[in-house]
Amino acid sequence: MSRKHIVFDLDGTLVDSALHCAALLSEMLEERGSLRRITRTDAVPHMSYGGPYLVTTLLGDECGDSESEVTNFRARYAARPTPERCIYPGVRQGLATLAGHGFVLGVCSNKPQALCDKIVDELGLRPSIASVVGGRADLPAKPHRAMLDLNLTEMGGTAETALLVGDSEVDHELAIAAGLPFWLVSYGYPGQDWMPVAEAWFDGFEQVVAALCAADDRPERLIV
Repeated sequence: MSRKHIVFDLDGTLVDSALHCAALLSEMLEERGSLRRITRTDAVPHMSYGGPYLVTTLLGDECGDSESEVTNFRARYAARPTPERCIYPGVRQGLATLAGHGFVLGVCSNKPQALCDKIVDELGLRPSIASVVGGRADLPAKPHRAMLDLNLTEMGGTAETALLVGDSEVDHELAIAAGLPFWLVSYGYPGQDWMPVAEAWFDGFEQVVAALCAADDRPERLIV
């Protein structure tokens, strides 16, 4: 059966939030009198592990109460418009192309649900996306399969009709847990020592779109 339900990770796959996150954390440091600033390079290795890990790790010794720091960071994130620079090249048009080609698209991210919705809406991706599942109190985080299962329910798909596209070991572990093929984008936030294993590997989002559309014209290419 051909893979018509395509689930994408968000950060590191559709959007690059590392610079935005680094700027917000640097702002927090500046307001408390610290001279230290956080760069995108500092942020990238920690982007795949969720907000609490990102915030506490990058604030380091200058981190106060971890719960309060994460709340502060997320409030700033919610209050600021999502910069246009965050969207990876080719993503907006690529998603529209896939939707027009008959693919049903979803987003699965450990970022809180409200922030996922904000990013998808502000970057103009909503018309192409059938399901957005972000972090929620009632769902265990990726790589547990619960979030992806909800995506598939909302998309009307199953593990036999779906494919996961992501950038990190967390996404790869999720694909294994859910029994889905995994396509890797190499431009995101993979762990430094991770040796990826994927059915396909792409250096740009346009390549993902082209491969899906080409395979859809030859259904056997998407049969696993």
